[in-house]
Amino acid sequence: MIIYGGAYEEVLETLYVLQHLEFLSDIPPQDAAYALTMACEWVDLQERQDLFQQDQPLEKIFVLLEGSVYQSRVENDDSGHPAFSLRRTCGPGAVLGKYDLLYRNPHSLRTRGLEPCRLLAIDATAINRLIFQFPELRNQIAPLRRVSRMRTMPFFFRISLNELSLLADVGELKKTKADELVYGHGESLDQIYFVSVGQVKLIWGDGRELWVGNGSAFGFCEERRSPWHPWDSDHRAISTTDTELLIIPRRALFDIANLDADQVGYTLRQECQRTIQRLTIFRNYSELECDRLLGYMSYYHIAGHHHLIMQQGEIGDSMWVLMPNRRATVVALNKSGQEVAKSQVAGPTYFSEAALRVQRYLEATVDAEPDSEWLRLHWRDFRMFLHEGSDEGEALIDKLTMTVDVDSLLGKREVRQLYPWLEDGERLVLFRKRHWIALVGQLIGPFFASFISVGAGFVLTGLLPLTLPIQLLIWFTIAAFVIGYWLWGIADYLNDFILVTNRRIVRQEKVILINELRQSSFLRQIQNVDVNRSFLGSFLGYGVVNIQTAGSGGAITFERVGDPDEIRDRIFEERASFQMQYQAESKKMIQNVLEERLGLTLQMPSRVRLDADSEIFTEDKKSLWDQLMEWLEPDLQLNWNELEKVEWHKHWVILVRDMAGPLFTILLSLISAVILFSPLLLFPAAQVLAGITFAAAIGVVGIAGFVWMLWVYIDWRNDKYIVTVDSIVDVEKKPFFFAEERRTAQLDNIENVQLRIAGPINFIFNYGNVELQTAAADGDFTFDYVPNPRAVAEEIRRRIDTVSHQQERDRARARAEELPNWFETYNRLDSERDPTVPGGI
Repeated sequence: MIIYGGAYEEVLETLYVLQHLEFLSDIPPQDAAYALTMACEWVDLQERQDLFQQDQPLEKIFVLLEGSVYQSRVENDDSGHPAFSLRRTCGPGAVLGKYDLLYRNPHSLRTRGLEPCRLLAIDATAINRLIFQFPELRNQIAPLRRVSRMRTMPFFFRISLNELSLLADVGELKKTKADELVYGHGESLDQIYFVSVGQVKLIWGDGRELWVGNGSAFGFCEERRSPWHPWDSDHRAISTTDTELLIIPRRALFDIANLDADQVGYTLRQECQRTIQRLTIFRNYSELECDRLLGYMSYYHIAGHHHLIMQQGEIGDSMWVLMPNRRATVVALNKSGQEVAKSQVAGPTYFSEAALRVQRYLEATVDAEPDSEWLRLHWRDFRMFLHEGSDEGEALIDKLTMTVDVDSLLGKREVRQLYPWLEDGERLVLFRKRHWIALVGQLIGPFFASFISVGAGFVLTGLLPLTLPIQLLIWFTIAAFVIGYWLWGIADYLNDFILVTNRRIVRQEKVILINELRQSSFLRQIQNVDVNRSFLGSFLGYGVVNIQTAGSGGAITFERVGDPDEIRDRIFEERASFQMQYQAESKKMIQNVLEERLGLTLQMPSRVRLDADSEIFTEDKKSLWDQLMEWLEPDLQLNWNELEKVEWHKHWVILVRDMAGPLFTILLSLISAVILFSPLLLFPAAQVLAGITFAAAIGVVGIAGFVWMLWVYIDWRNDKYIVTVDSIVDVEKKPFFFAEERRTAQLDNIENVQLRIAGPINFIFNYGNVELQTAAADGDFTFDYVPNPRAVAEEIRRRIDTVSHQQERDRARARAEELPNWFETYNRLDSERDPTVPGGI
């Protein structure tokens, strides 16, 4: 039996005990009371009396209510002599032995009273029973999420899990806003700061600046001095964005982990700076530019076990840098998922540098080995780095030393600018206009029109006696007509295209100021791609591409396109890569679930500057036309990405059109009243003859026009097109209590999205129809006459993509969560099998 120091009193009332156990505050009182019945006792501890010994089996944990205790751990040094490896003092409120309970270890520390103490002893079995029933209780007993985050910070890579946990107890979390001063120049610092998420800029008096990002430390002195004494800061620290800081006293770092914070922090900082400057991709950057770039990177330590950094087939969103003298394993798989190549690499090196410029499918899997260290630069953070150095942003991009393969993927920078509706992360894979034979056909009309117009000009000027100015006017008119007709034909040819990205297929047919049709279909919905050629098409190299999707009538057909076989092959390649992406995410989800189940989750924030999106997307100044359209179209001013529900009405032009009848009626009644009853007019006798009959008729017409106008407005206002996070709703409702029709469909059932703009008025005022095709035979939806239909179509498409992606993740997680249960059941059955008996029974 384990004997703890102190004398036990009578069994306590359970409800009284619960008042002293703050970590049970979120547990239903009846459940906590049931679990702790007969499991709690008082302990009185005298000065210099041991509560428990190092390595003693753990049966109870203790809540210190009065007094203070001293905890220490003794380990043998390199020469075999015992030495203190951990020292700390605890006051009232401390829970002693909690980490040994959670990590299923014996007591890791010796605990002795510094003065008379009073403690509450709780049976470990009772707490374990509650943890089994309420798993979240683990995080109430101890700041395990903070511990998990600290495990990934390189500053702590040499200390044990117990030491890290005790440091988490004394650490303090602080959130700062952008441009908030963390500490000033000359301020006495007795603590070290760690960036959990965000960014801080350090500024010295001589103008030197340094940025620190996720996982990095600051607040230490670069000169050698006592590891626990405070020092007067020679710089100031300012957070550049909303930042979460972990603050730990210097003395605690030395007493608990025996860390010289200044030496460790300065060494790690120098290593990171040297590593960035050595990388080929940044070799053209100056030292100052590298120091600034380092502040946009996340700094990780992979603690304890292998961790999948990159998975072949997923979309690469970051560049990863393996720090010097660390190792990783690179694996290449074939399309069947079988390993075809495997190699081990050592730092410094980097992977997926293409992600800084273009998002594409990764071609290899990278597995980080235990205790390796990494820098991660997310492409959005890199864009923020360029944006905040806007004067030289383009120059910084050009200074990157990319591989030939990456340069070929990028193409010309202006290509993407022609299609601003492509989303971030969406890469243009293939672009095709129609074959030149289509341009020839398009220009037949302008050719004959030119021939006839010129002939008519010669006839008019040669046969008729016209003055020179009249002749010049005729020829000027003919030239303007001919040139305009030719340019219109060429523009009509250039506006038609089919486009393949890494996410979808887009077809556009556009005649300026007359008609615009844009169809869009997702790669995952494509069933088949057919190519048809005529005799002439086979000879000249063009044909018809017919893309079949799962939707009813959802085919995308593009005629007279050059090299249709290449389009078909690229579509199938991108669809296969798209499917591999989901497989890769499924594998990564399995890793995440297993890590959660085994308590090995690594908290590694991927982004440093979470404000990058809002900052970058609002950087461009709007043109006068855009400002005018925003005034005319209130919907354009909304940031739809941040809204759970978006509502659209028909364009106000439709309201004005429908108001024409009632407004004409009201105007007619007013004019009639003026004509009949004005004493200034020439028909005074009509006033007498009209009498009550005319007055009543005019009044009825005016009231009817007003009611009609009110009806039209309410009818226009009641018709809504609604898009939520997972569904679309089409509401057609008559005014007052008349009929209402409401149709709803889930976003994941929509197979195709297309927009149609028809007529000059529609182009000028920017409204049209958005057509949504679903898998059902009669389940198509049309958003009629919505303002800014291009943006509406893209917003719906974005939400469909988000829902589909989330569903894939949910399905992958559900499959992954089954695996631990299978393994546990297998291990239990395997342990019960008798290997000496045939069949194991």
